[in-house]
Amino acid sequence: MDENHWSVIMKNEYKERLANKTIEELVDNFNSDQPSQGWVTARGYFLAALRQAFLDSEIDCSSFISEKGMSLQYQIRLEGNIIFQKAFEIDAKTPEGLSKKILAQEHKYYPKIIKQILNV
Repeated sequence: MDENHWSVIMKNEYKERLANKTIEELVDNFNSDQPSQGWVTARGYFLAALRQAFLDSEIDCSSFISEKGMSLQYQIRLEGNIIFQKAFEIDAKTPEGLSKKILAQEHKYYPKIIKQILNV
């Protein structure tokens, strides 16, 4: 069998493996892979299938998936019907400063998440 045939088999295998996963299991799969730094063909096929599984769900994935691809820099979290990924600079010099920075992010993003959860 040629190399192209094996790539089709691998792509289909990952797609099938992820097809019946719950959204929570997909999030766990993403977060388990997230610290990986290497890039091999198999990981590429896995991530492409994972991205498609997220897109096929009814979940808002816009915080980490775009038309161009999927952000792999930070772990994700499921909040209602939204998968949330947000990074920000930690430039605080004290625990109080960090707390204020986190609180500002919570005030910015929690209303959207709460509206989604309450279906408002």
